[in-house]
Formats: sequence, structure tokens, C-alpha cells
Amino acid sequence: MKIEEIRIDEISNHERNPKQHPDKQIRLLEESIKRFGWTNPVILDKDGRILAGHARVKAAIAAGNDTVPCIRTKLTGAEADAYLIADNRLSDLAPYDRDILAELLSDLPKDLAELTGFDSSDIDALLKGEDISEIDRFISDKIPDFQPIPEELENTEETAYSPNLKPVFSIPQVSNEDLEQARENIEHVTDKNVKQINAFCPNCGHEFMIGV
Repeated sequence: MKIEEIRIDEISNHERNPKQHPDKQIRLLEESIKRFGWTNPVILDKDGRILAGHARVKAAIAAGNDTVPCIRTKLTGAEADAYLIADNRLSDLAPYDRDILAELLSDLPKDLAELTGFDSSDIDALLKGEDISEIDRFISDKIPDFQPIPEELENTEETAYSPNLKPVFSIPQVSNEDLEQARENIEHVTDKNVKQINAFCPNCGHEFMIGV
């Protein structure tokens, strides 16, 4: 595809862009473009509306630029709208590796680390293994390919579990269906003194308690 330098006043925002762009992001993008240059062109639909790059265009305006590098597509209608959503959403599906991210950030000089979108408190929290509320849903804690059943709980009446499967979530999740399946698996428990037992999510191996 051809990259064109197009005047900003010749393109338009998508009127239903669902992504919000706070001032902090625009400021960081402006600094990033100044430091690294334009590495990611704006994507336009057939009519010159922005499908990807609303924040980059705002940053360019803040920096006093008259033009931005763009790629014109032939997308229109529903296809254009689908791409608008997909460009933002698909990147959300890829989590960070917490350990590698912390290592990379800690190796960067301060002036470059500040351009990544992670501030000093985020970096400190990562290095300490603490939660980062704004980004924790995008961070993986290196869940292994399978979660072994604790040896002391294997083959006991007080344990319900499903076969170990490769995890599909970066964050442990237990659905209502998993809970109901676990309840079915413990119907054989006859000890009236047992009030709750251990169960394991079949998706991620996460252990949780269930009342008998």
C-alpha cells in the first residue's frame, strides 16, 4: 500500500470512533513522534475518514504539523466500521509478559522510559510484583501450559476438578458453567462434616472453593 503525506484539513475523524484519547496519551504521542518520527501511518477509509490514528492526528495538530502520513483504503460502510473497532480491540487481546516488561523498562534510561506510557510508579510496581490497576488486565503472570493438581488433593473425595487443559485466559476466570460442573462432580461427597471443597477451573487451572 502507498503511504501519502496528506493535509490534516483534508481528512476527518470518524464520527463514531469509540476509543477515547485522554490528554496524557496525546502528550506522550506528541513526544514519541518528535523522538522516533512517524512509524505508524494513519489509516483512512475510501472517503478520507480516519479508521486508525485519531490520537496520532491529534498529537500532530498539537505539534503544529499540517500534514500526516496516511494509507488510503477502499473500505466503506460496515467493513470500515469493523476495521475501526478491530484496530483498537485486537491489540487488547495480547497481554504483556510482566517479567519481560519489567526488565525492559528497568533497562531504559529515564527519558525513554517516560515515552512508553509507563510512569515511574508503574515501573516500581512491576518490579515489586504489585498490581497496576490501569493495565493489569493486559499483563500475564506466565501461567504455565497446565496447572498440576496438588498431590495431597488428588484422588480424594473432598476434591472436584476437571482435566488439566492449556489456559485460554491470562487472568483466572471461573464461569457459572464451571461452577455448576464442579457441583456435579462432588455429588458423591457423603461426609456431612465437609462444608466446602477445592475445585479447579478447567480453563486456567485456577483453584477455588465451593460449598458442598
